[in-house]
Amino acid sequence: MSMPECLWEECPYWKDCRKEGSSFRSTKHHKYWPRSDYDDELGRAFRELPENTELICRYYHDVLHKTTKPPEKPCRRMMLELVENYAR
Repeated sequence: MSMPECLWEECPYWKDCRKEGSSFRSTKHHKYWPRSDYDDELGRAFRELPENTELICRYYHDVLHKTTKPPEKPCRRMMLELVENYAR
């Protein structure tokens, strides 16, 4: 997913984002959400795979969750296969 350019002063988080060490600059976004759908060991391991996470701006993270539906949850077999393949 490609995120738009920073909005700078137009962003509602602009002042917080510019603070040193701010979590507003880059937030870990899980491409498979909500977290409550992945509450067992396999689900958590699947969500944490590098290809299922990305660092994005906090503002865009919030917008994404407010304006889009979560992706369909993959079947257990698919999640297990991906987790096992990553571990190899």
